[in-house]
Amino acid sequence: MTARRWGRSCLVLLVAGAWLIGAPPDDDAAALDLIAQAKNVFRLENDSRRALDLLARAETLAQADAVKGRALLESAYIRWMRLESPLVIQSLLSRVVALIGLPGREHDEYPESFRALWKRAARKKAGVRRQRIELELLLNALSCADSRFAGAYGRWHLTPEIRLAGTVFRNWNVWASFSSFGFSGTLPVIQVNLWGYQRFAALGIGWQYALRERLQLSLSLGVEQVWFEERANMEEVNGSCLGWRARVDLKRRIFRAIHLVAGIGYRSAHAVLERRRVQPGGWSLGAGLGWRF
Repeated sequence: MTARRWGRSCLVLLVAGAWLIGAPPDDDAAALDLIAQAKNVFRLENDSRRALDLLARAETLAQADAVKGRALLESAYIRWMRLESPLVIQSLLSRVVALIGLPGREHDEYPESFRALWKRAARKKAGVRRQRIELELLLNALSCADSRFAGAYGRWHLTPEIRLAGTVFRNWNVWASFSSFGFSGTLPVIQVNLWGYQRFAALGIGWQYALRERLQLSLSLGVEQVWFEERANMEEVNGSCLGWRARVDLKRRIFRAIHLVAGIGYRSAHAVLERRRVQPGGWSLGAGLGWRF
């Protein structure tokens, strides 16, 4: 089986397995259940401390902006009823505005004075929302698509990568990444040493979906700029080209802000230099560690 067919098979199995795993309740469903429990505890039992504890758990579990915003909104309302510090309530409502916007008809259950405070918070909205930025460090094994390159330098190459993403709307994000690897080889007949590098800078959009409490599926697609160089004694060939890349990842949260990530992807680009076709990229398998802040 060729590397391309093998990579396609892995991609299909990974996506199919992710959707099969997705049958159990996800983080958002569990968070909504905690929010409902908190409302009952506060309104029926008048136990504000326990209700706030439930809402804190709900905020931690929630993945979607709407669910996280509901948890923060209920927390702000309970603290407002307890006559806590206006600065604390203002801070919470500013985050609510950033996540779900201004109050609508579905929020008529809250007193008019509380909704007025919510509207005023929009004029003092906080900056970047909590846990909206994601940084990942990956180590990928790249299977080069260029057969000439693979014959001279080997098919597989380890490629470190750094990736930064920021959520812009619900489960959608924009991301940027940079990766690079060096290589060397020897022409077998004339014994000439060869060496060089390939560097990749990408920008794209991504979509994430919570499969269960700590497991998440991530799909990404973007454009990629590639720089490459090959040297042999006094000769040098270098250039750059524009291509694309796609990737699917599974992310497993191990702590509140730290997760493991593993996935498979494909990157494609090509250029013609000195009547020779250069094709950087290929299938890649990788794993690493990520942080949310």
